[in-house]
Amino acid sequence: PLLGRGLLGPEAAPPRRPLSQPAADAAPQIFRNVLTVAVINSGTELFGGVCVFSILGYLSKQKGVPVQEVVAAGPGLVFEVIPEALAMMPAPGVFALAFFVMLLLLGLTSAVSLVEAAISIVRDELSSMAPRHAWAGRLVATPGALPSLTCLGLLLAGLAMCGSAAADWVDLIDGFISNYLLTLVGLLEFVAVAWVFGTRNMLVVLHARTGWRPHPALPILWKYVGPALLTVLFVAGVISSIVNPPTSTGWALAIGYLLVLAPVAACLFYALTTRAPAPTQPLLHHAASMDSEAP
Repeated sequence: PLLGRGLLGPEAAPPRRPLSQPAADAAPQIFRNVLTVAVINSGTELFGGVCVFSILGYLSKQKGVPVQEVVAAGPGLVFEVIPEALAMMPAPGVFALAFFVMLLLLGLTSAVSLVEAAISIVRDELSSMAPRHAWAGRLVATPGALPSLTCLGLLLAGLAMCGSAAADWVDLIDGFISNYLLTLVGLLEFVAVAWVFGTRNMLVVLHARTGWRPHPALPILWKYVGPALLTVLFVAGVISSIVNPPTSTGWALAIGYLLVLAPVAACLFYALTTRAPAPTQPLLHHAASMDSEAP
């Protein structure tokens, strides 16, 4: 099964390339993959935006109201406005079926990709704990155990989205995660890579793993441009949440702030209590070879 043998399966993980091993054939494939994913992702977003706003504009003209009054953002757009537009097309049942099957597949594939990334990180940590804790080794070695436990936990957490207050929970979690957590985590990643690990070390690792020599301007983006943009987005999100809070209930706001602060505090605690290893000999050797190959 997919969830057992994708990134979630230890037997499916490819062997890690040693830093001293050349990767001459890897760079072209990586560029093709990155370009393909970026073009498909951005093209789909642009095409979806054109479709949505054309539908909203048509319904706005039909009803004689401004576009912003046709429907509020959120589930109403998917379950009210788009079905109404599909009902005006020839063979509306066929198009409606295709549309909601597409939504189902989007949800499933997004869930698989998100869960795979999370479980890969947890599996790596448990594997490092296995020599000291037998339960961690058994959990990693048991096929399907870690994916099953993770999916069960997510299922139990998702039950809160199925009650009478489901819309309020969705707005609360989406508001805090979008305005705070995503931009804050991205900002911390820039800081960790560019300022803690170092752009020089990152360039060496990229060249060692892929054979690709990054452009000299890339460290500038990592150290200054990216953090500056995410800082602006984070401050704007904070101001937006203060001016228009997702809810006026005190305990609900406390839960929202906890969703933001708990992961960040856990990551900072782990970073401060874990001793970083010294650069390995292959890394130092590859850095020297990069310097000798530089024009």
